[in-house]
Amino acid sequence: MLRLLWSIALAGIVGGALAALIQGLGMVSLSGFVAYPVAAVMGIVIGLVAGKPIWAEGARIEALLKSIFGAILATGLMFALRTWVDFDVSSLGFSETNFGLLPATAFPSIALILSLLFEVDNMFGKGEENKDKKRIATSSATNQRIETADQVEQEEASTQANGARRKR
Repeated sequence: MLRLLWSIALAGIVGGALAALIQGLGMVSLSGFVAYPVAAVMGIVIGLVAGKPIWAEGARIEALLKSIFGAILATGLMFALRTWVDFDVSSLGFSETNFGLLPATAFPSIALILSLLFEVDNMFGKGEENKDKKRIATSSATNQRIETADQVEQEEASTQANGARRKR
């Protein structure tokens, strides 16, 4: 449950920061030239830090795949918001009437969907990979040395001496 709350907070931070950046640049409404690349960047950032973050042990490939998938999915979600979601937000005090055209509504909602998706994906399957693995050798057998360096040298010297005797 705490991980889901973290992913909601992460989505608010990333989506809110991008929305504030876009509105700080003076864009009240999103054009297609701005909406899709910024959504892709947001998908990459969410993919790197949501679920199993990139700094976790053994998570670099998973984070790379999530960021690629996140960029594609965020761009698709932005298209869906701009095309099919006709939610009137003028009653909330916004000048635009389309939910997908406002950075303050579009980016945090897409970030929330991606973050929850990656977090739920990471929640399931924990511990199952270690349950099926079995150790082949015992720990005492793996730490023992078979031969010392002196024993190896003595064995090589005796083989060379036996080979020299046979040639005579």
